[in-house]
Amino acid sequence: MIRRSFAAYRKRQEGKAEWIESRIDAALARRDELAPKQDLTWLERVAASAGLPYEIVASLVALIEEERSTVTARTA
Repeated sequence: MIRRSFAAYRKRQEGKAEWIESRIDAALARRDELAPKQDLTWLERVAASAGLPYEIVASLVALIEEERSTVTARTA
């Protein structure tokens, strides 16, 4: 994305391709530093994508599992 930006285009036109490449490398290195060090669980991914606190998603899962066990107990 950075490589295709207008700023990158202008720097290349000015003959400063090395400069833009150094900025791209710095941005990618910073992104790697800020990336989570651990893999997210599926609950954390759902919470993040839905914009909900993890606790709410976890409580919904607990309610669903509780209901499932109740239904299973009734049918057995």
